[in-house]
Amino acid sequence: MQRARVAVLGSEAKENLFSGRNAVGERIRINGLSFEVVGVLIPKMQEGDNDINRIVYVPFATMGDLTDTHYLGSIWFNYEVNDYQGLERAVRSVMAVQHKFNATDRRALFVFSLMEQVHQFQVITLGLKILLTFIGTLRWASVESES
Repeated sequence: MQRARVAVLGSEAKENLFSGRNAVGERIRINGLSFEVVGVLIPKMQEGDNDINRIVYVPFATMGDLTDTHYLGSIWFNYEVNDYQGLERAVRSVMAVQHKFNATDRRALFVFSLMEQVHQFQVITLGLKILLTFIGTLRWASVESES
């Protein structure tokens, strides 16, 4: 298996490492190993404390030179379904069969769902809208009674 020591830089990582210079073809060191920069990503919209533009990507096979890849720390994926809870159940079920744990054990596998966070944000936003409408109605009623 080829273990090419190449890297693709996020836009902020490139700026931090190379300022205004061209990074492609240059070399960087990661944990003492030298990697050739083969690409730079265009800036992406960041949400919260997301570090998407600061990431340095290297091939998975090459990651074995940097860390133990026998056990993955995380898996990220995009999907195009509305039933994010069903998708989470499916992921848990597949992983449970492969790694022999109970799919209902929430401690065995951590699943972070951005859609769940979006749903919670929508609930909070709706509550704030109702509260502001109520306050506006009270204010309007007090102004009308003064007239």
